[in-house]
Amino acid sequence: MTSRNRLMLLAGACTAFMTAVMPVASAVADEPPFSAACPPTVHCVVVPAPYVANDGNVEDYGNFDRTNRPTDMTIDKIVIHDTEGSLKDTLEHFQDTHVYASVQYVVDTDGTVYQMVRNKDMGWHAGNWWFNMHSIGIEHIGHAADPSGYTSAMYEASAKLVKYLTGKYGIPRDRGHIIGHDNVPASKSADIAGMHVDPGPFWNWQKYMTLIGAPVLPHGNTGSLVTVAPVWPLSKELVTGCTSGSQSCVPSGSHATNFVYLRTEPRSDAPLISDPVMGSGDTTIPNNAARLFYGQTVAVAKRQVVSQGVWYQVWVNGVQGWFISPYAAPTAFPTSGQYITPKSGMTSVPVYGRPIPERSEYPADLLAVPPASWYIPTPTPLTYAVGAGQKYRVVDATVPTDHFYAWASDSSFPYDHTAFKGVTRYLEIQLGNRTGFVKRDDVTVVKP
Repeated sequence: MTSRNRLMLLAGACTAFMTAVMPVASAVADEPPFSAACPPTVHCVVVPAPYVANDGNVEDYGNFDRTNRPTDMTIDKIVIHDTEGSLKDTLEHFQDTHVYASVQYVVDTDGTVYQMVRNKDMGWHAGNWWFNMHSIGIEHIGHAADPSGYTSAMYEASAKLVKYLTGKYGIPRDRGHIIGHDNVPASKSADIAGMHVDPGPFWNWQKYMTLIGAPVLPHGNTGSLVTVAPVWPLSKELVTGCTSGSQSCVPSGSHATNFVYLRTEPRSDAPLISDPVMGSGDTTIPNNAARLFYGQTVAVAKRQVVSQGVWYQVWVNGVQGWFISPYAAPTAFPTSGQYITPKSGMTSVPVYGRPIPERSEYPADLLAVPPASWYIPTPTPLTYAVGAGQKYRVVDATVPTDHFYAWASDSSFPYDHTAFKGVTRYLEIQLGNRTGFVKRDDVTVVKP
């Protein structure tokens, strides 16, 4: 595969829902062993992913990029995945340099942790290059349709690992920085439909965040924001569309879920909302068009109190949707925090999938040398936009504007393996069940 095709693949690279396992690369041993970066109470094993030029072609290599994080790029997020495959298949998958995918850690059902990529290096796991740059990926052996695969030993080991990593790198312990693969935005609009939805509706975020030592709790109430927090195991939303076969299927409505549905009106029988790109929401496992997940905080447009509870109308992906928090089994609580709204006079604010430099901010001699120069990305708005009067919670006001340029495994090209910095300031916002980025100069930040 040429470097051009490799980069096109990595733009949408994902590690869950694997459908095939390729042979282990013969050059695995080319990546020297290293010591696992794990807390002492977790059993960790190093199984290094390879860093190899396929057939000697340095422009076609796998399975990660050698970097010097957090010196050249900050580590700001943890991305939680599930594998949709066995431990054996998963380790083999990440050891094949033709799959162009890797992750820092894999957690087995018995709590054993396998480290495959050093934390200082950049794994290829999130399906968004900027998120790869700034995150550590953790795979969990399991299936999105089978909550029984997510064992107590797995949750406990993974939580200890995340507590260790967030402490080591100064990552905030909240759901804006400890995210699922299903919370990562696409880099560009063409990739939105292909973004992955693991770890799925049955991952127990309530238990997980509590084990990390960061339970999602009420903190103030300005009336502007609400945090989604379905009480486990009381919340059991209807989920359908599981395909039987090698994995178990959970009967609809029989297991606790980690999300709320968004409807067009404040009625339980109202249709689910439609996403401007994904289309109509439905109850099938992969369709997140009308869902918000545990721990996500969104801005409130309206409230409606009924005998059963409180209906909240919130902004998501440029549209509005309603969900209910029943008194008997609450799914949300009012909270405090900052939010953005378009500056006065702006009818629409562009939303981006990654905060990267303008093309003009790269060296002129790099821009002049094809083919490598063809793959210097340009900030391109997503289909989503923030309309006048809309509000979205600020997830992070300090995101770096940068892009890691990588072309050849031996860094033989000019500027190869360089992190370029931009000057435009972006804010990360909770756009819907995935985040997005807006330019700071386009919005007003409200601090209630």
